[in-house]
Amino acid sequence: MLMQRGLSNEAIAMQLTLSKQTVRRYATTIYEKLGVKNRVQAIVSDGQLA
Repeated sequence: MLMQRGLSNEAIAMQLTLSKQTVRRYATTIYEKLGVKNRVQAIVSDGQLA
């Protein structure tokens, strides 16, 4: 997962050829589905799900 690697939204956008706004929107959706408020909490939550 690109977020787990510590990449910024901009770096993720460049790798996936998306806009920064699209990456931010996707990240927000992920946070909502995981019930967290930020990237760090999402990464920790993802680790607990594995």
